[in-house]
Amino acid sequence: MGSPSSTTSTRRSPDSIFETNDCGRWSFCATSLIAAVPLLHWLLLSILYDRLLTVIVMTVLLAVWTSIHRVRRQSWAELHLKYEELPDPAVYGLNLLR
Repeated sequence: MGSPSSTTSTRRSPDSIFETNDCGRWSFCATSLIAAVPLLHWLLLSILYDRLLTVIVMTVLLAVWTSIHRVRRQSWAELHLKYEELPDPAVYGLNLLR
C-alpha cells in the first residue's frame, strides 16, 4: 500500500474539461448517442406501421412538451426585462480630413 502522497487524485473543475485533451465523459456521451441510433431507427419504423404505438409515442411527446413548456412559462415570470430611457447620443462626424 502506497503512502497518501503517492495515491492522491487530481480533481478538476468542470470548466477545466474544455482545456484538456481528456475525453472522459464526452466520449461516453458520443458512444451513447451512436448506440441510440439503432433504437431510434427501430422506434421510427415501429411508429410508421403500428397505430397504437403511434398514439402512445405522440402522447408521451405531448406530455414531455407540456411539462417543459410549463417550466418555461413559470421562468418567464421571474425574468423581467428592464428598459432604461436614455437620451440619444450626439452624432459625431467621421473627421476624415484631419
